[in-house]
Amino acid sequence: MEGTASDDASSSPSSYIVTFATYAHPHPAFAWWKLAFRVALTLYILRVAYRAYFRPYHQLLVNLRQVGLPPAAVLVDDDDAGVIPTNASIKYPKLVVVMGDPTYFVISHPLVAMVLIVDFWLSTQNFAVATSYVSQVTEWWPFLRGCVYGSKAGWFAYGTMWCASILVKRRHWEHKVASVDAGILGIAVVIYAGPLFYLLANTELSALFHIIWSIWVPPSDQMTTIETLPGGLSAVFLVGSFPLAYSLALVWFTRESEARPWKPFAGSRAKDRRDATAIPPIDFASFGHNDIKVKLLWLGLSTCLGWKKRRHWWRRHNVNEASRDSTTSSSPPPSSLMPSSTKATGGNLHRVFHQDVRYKALPLFSLRAADCFVIGYDANGDMAITMRLSHLGGLDRRVGDMDCSAIRLCPIEHDQSSVGTLNHRRCVGTNAIGPEDLTMAKCLWLHFGAKNSTRPRTKSVCSSPTRYKPMRMG
Repeated sequence: MEGTASDDASSSPSSYIVTFATYAHPHPAFAWWKLAFRVALTLYILRVAYRAYFRPYHQLLVNLRQVGLPPAAVLVDDDDAGVIPTNASIKYPKLVVVMGDPTYFVISHPLVAMVLIVDFWLSTQNFAVATSYVSQVTEWWPFLRGCVYGSKAGWFAYGTMWCASILVKRRHWEHKVASVDAGILGIAVVIYAGPLFYLLANTELSALFHIIWSIWVPPSDQMTTIETLPGGLSAVFLVGSFPLAYSLALVWFTRESEARPWKPFAGSRAKDRRDATAIPPIDFASFGHNDIKVKLLWLGLSTCLGWKKRRHWWRRHNVNEASRDSTTSSSPPPSSLMPSSTKATGGNLHRVFHQDVRYKALPLFSLRAADCFVIGYDANGDMAITMRLSHLGGLDRRVGDMDCSAIRLCPIEHDQSSVGTLNHRRCVGTNAIGPEDLTMAKCLWLHFGAKNSTRPRTKSVCSSPTRYKPMRMG
């Protein structure tokens, strides 16, 4: 680092303009090694995302082509319906699978988080350059680059979330924490690495770092030397502690709002929020019950596709400005991407998490964005049903519990069901509860049978994400 201090004649005698430049010049061998390390890390992350999230889609597509939608998603709608029919299914002329976001399976992987934290410490010189970029706003392109590069510190937050989730599960503190939206956490890290750090560098708050930089410096060198390691540790500590603070604050705010609801939400609305069973199933099955980045994505898609669908409706009914009054059909054009008559089902795994958070595998991670949607279209090309499927990887079956809260597996192979179902009913022809060795199914996508089947029961629960025979081609 080189710097020059010059006295500007137009300014006061006590003011200085300091110009400095930085240039990171690592050893060529280290640079090539780090490149190979990051390429290998990228390939490993792709492997984790494929094996944990994308590969189960293949079996789901095979089952949907062969069987269609499961009967539990279409036929069973009443808690008193009795036994689940295993030989009934409904096939729609067209089924569309909308994939979810695999971020949960990447950021919750302990090895990925640990290696990326190591990669952060291997690039401390570049991080120092990024901090100098965000300390000015004269040139916006370096400022944006510094914000993006500084967001790498978010992996400290993900690592903290994983460690805290393990501690929470071991100490049975699930009810004391709330899930953290990965999108909100990412936005917060970018704000911290950019605008907030600019505020720290250009206001009186910078005196805090001046004090921290002199902690490990000998008294004789206080005026000439600084130690940046304590400052870096303080910065990453703030990032790592954010998800814990956000989770605890969210739990506190939720409890306070339920205990003392605001006037617009007083009365029956506050009572509905206290009881998860009072929330309509559509709240958990809808596209809107999602993380913030998926909500923004669906907002853009619904705006574009909704306009395209309305334009297709007008063309199909041969409507134009001159003859609209005489040729308009009796049915109005679609006003949104999902018509009001569309039946929405599924998503009850989140209802279970809402009622008993012990069933969540990692309490501090949000699993909502990982859900996929199966959309069924009727013969007219209209959306008839949407089925929300949850990944089995986010469910803790609690097989070691002795209080009848463990979710066991049905020993029967349900060849007539395309996805796994979870409910308290017994299957046709058996009263047995599956042993623990009949665990993993080929299809990892889970659908909850009935809308009321997720209420806590003291009896054993029969879960049937069982083995599915793949369709033979040719």
